[in-house]
Amino acid sequence: MTCRRLRGLIEPACCDLYAATCFRFGEMIVERSLRSMAAIATVGLAAWLGGCAAEGKAGGDPGARPLPPGMTCQSVRQELNGLDSRGAGSKVEAANAGRKMSDSDRALVDRYNTLLNYYLGGRCHV
Repeated sequence: MTCRRLRGLIEPACCDLYAATCFRFGEMIVERSLRSMAAIATVGLAAWLGGCAAEGKAGGDPGARPLPPGMTCQSVRQELNGLDSRGAGSKVEAANAGRKMSDSDRALVDRYNTLLNYYLGGRCHV
């Protein structure tokens, strides 16, 4: 854009007769770019802070789940220890690896996983 084209849009004093562009017009573009970046940063900061504010609400930690009736953290831990002594750990690893297992071993793995879900979901480990 030349000074002649800009004279109607910007004050005439900003144009230099020997230059093809208007320096104040360039400053205005830089100023608008900085304002745009500041607005984008402000919106991003607001979104980030909004996400932090929602931590304790929906979508956050659901809290401890109640244990089934008649079970306590100690009884679940005791049964898990008994299954561990019967070799449940290696059978769980075998099941995760996709190896063929007998029905009794599959039942042992299922019981171990169920108890582990109770133990961890009930926050017994805390």
